Amino acid sequence: MTGFKLTALFFAAFASVCSNSCAFGGSGVTERASRPKEFLVGSPLYACGQWQRANRPAPNTRVLVDVFFPSDEGSSPLEPLQSQRDLIALYGGTILYSFHFRALRVVMPANKIPELAARNRAVVYDVPDSTQHNWGVIVGYRADHPFGAAEEARFASLGGRIKHRWPSINAIAGDLPNQSIPALWKDSAVKGVSTLGLACLV
Repeated sequence: MTGFKLTALFFAAFASVCSNSCAFGGSGVTERASRPKEFLVGSPLYACGQWQRANRPAPNTRVLVDVFFPSDEGSSPLEPLQSQRDLIALYGGTILYSFHFRALRVVMPANKIPELAARNRAVVYDVPDSTQHNWGVIVGYRADHPFGAAEEARFASLGGRIKHRWPSINAIAGDLPNQSIPALWKDSAVKGVSTLGLACLV
């Protein structure tokens, strides 16, 4: 399978704020209120050297977050590196879930997030629902296989939600449960799958 890479750059700060938080595990960990019947995707909490919202978590709390490590590789599904796992432990975090790309769901001290994010260009996302593991993706299709109704139905059957269609580059973008990413990579019509993340200009 040939490599496929599309880089998505998001330069707008996300200002959406959840006014309700709930306890997680009864240990002082906070997350946005769960709405399990709704398909939810996290938004940036800390990126590019700054908090992305006004009501940042209290420094003395432990928070549930997704840590995304941008990668220039895009030829196959990626797992988080051991060095990235070690960084989580270095900053007092506990790994709860590993994505099929360079991201980890962790519980960690809020005051350590800026230090962690400064390493490896990491971007920290909030977790709107701890029971879901959804992420934004771009799916590129082979030149001899333009995407159509069948490909869109396939994406939906994997639990995905299409948000954009780009016939000019034979690709679609949408949100997809993490567990469905490997299945897309195995699809013979798919040239590649790229996970969306916020990139910082330096």
